[in-house]
Amino acid sequence: MTLDGNARVLVTKRLMQHAGISKEIVLLGQIDRIEIWAKQAYEDWCMNPGYDFERLAEEVMLSSDDTH
Repeated sequence: MTLDGNARVLVTKRLMQHAGISKEIVLLGQIDRIEIWAKQAYEDWCMNPGYDFERLAEEVMLSSDDTH
């Protein structure tokens, strides 16, 4: 995407409809990209991401202990 004359990113109507964006959004920066979420969709995903954050944290911590 490119910036407009006022240094804004313009999101097409089709992409906004696809993402379910109508009013409030959440911006997530991830290394070399920015994700734009409909606020409610993001909150719903955080409540049920499809994986267990607690288990993931335990795996990461155990992995880091192995390297020391």
